Amino acid sequence: MKALDFLGINPHSLGREYYYSIAEWVGIYCCNTPYLLHFSSDSIMSRNTSSWIDEAMEIMEKNQDIWVANPIWNGKIKQVIKESFGKKGNFYTSFGFSDQCYLIKCGLFKNKMYNEKHPTSERYPKYGGELFEKRVDSYMRNHNIKRITSNKASYISKNFTRNTLIKSNPLLRRLYIENRKRS
Repeated sequence: MKALDFLGINPHSLGREYYYSIAEWVGIYCCNTPYLLHFSSDSIMSRNTSSWIDEAMEIMEKNQDIWVANPIWNGKIKQVIKESFGKKGNFYTSFGFSDQCYLIKCGLFKNKMYNEKHPTSERYPKYGGELFEKRVDSYMRNHNIKRITSNKASYISKNFTRNTLIKSNPLLRRLYIENRKRS
């Protein structure tokens, strides 16, 4: 409740969005570093992907209207290019926000910015209500704030079953086998 109060969100106004968004709001509230990197539980970086974080931070430091950076979602570079209207270094510039994977300048998000609406933000799933992702997107669009998306790094977002993760990751597979031996 402290996080919601600090960010100006009335907890009694939340329905389902509480469960979909509380981790993001608490993460921002508790963050003590200038930048926050967030991955949703169903997102992982693609293999053979490049580093993007240092360059993203440099661009955000130099551009007050860029608050968010992210890798390409699910390798969809054509969609990234289609949505973009500019380029900075190895990044495309656009509007929009996704809560699957983002790097933010945390201090900018520690404000009472989560109660605005924008018609374009209605594209988010209805089942989530006025979730974090939709609220951030609305604020950014209302205030002409942009994001940058890497043209090299990509992440995959999908529902991962335990078996899929174990099969696809040698470290997890080894830990799983070692844990089963102990049981």
